Amino acid sequence: MKTTVTKKMDATVLQFNHILSKLNNSKNLVIGGTHALYLHGINLGKDPDDLDIIIYKPTKEQLEILAILREVSEGDCADSSHGNRSLKLKKNGKCLDILLEDKASMPEGLLQYVNETGTITGNVQSVQGVIDAKASYGRSKDHLDMIKWKNLNFNT
Repeated sequence: MKTTVTKKMDATVLQFNHILSKLNNSKNLVIGGTHALYLHGINLGKDPDDLDIIIYKPTKEQLEILAILREVSEGDCADSSHGNRSLKLKKNGKCLDILLEDKASMPEGLLQYVNETGTITGNVQSVQGVIDAKASYGRSKDHLDMIKWKNLNFNT
């Protein structure tokens, strides 16, 4: 059964489908962040606000597409916590965060997401991968979120 969270995620993917389909030619995109945790069954205590996409070892073509998007959306897409290694896109109330990961190769054995109609598919970052990423940012918001998730899911 489709949940509110997956409906919102699918709506965001469809809103940015033209961009995501161009970026995913190399099949190195992964759904990350809180949506990944949700797809793994973690109780988040609230619906995710945005959709995080990680591009592992971005190609020259992907970097060119992102450079154009950054120029066009300049001013409303900056995310200081990740510098120029990320891009935040907003359209019709939907938010897509694209994060570049140059150093690591795409992990193997990732969970596969397929929506009910089979029109949206993608690799899903592991729970450990999300936690490692959140911890590396050094933001108090992420630290508090991780404590909340631990308490909601593992302190019974």
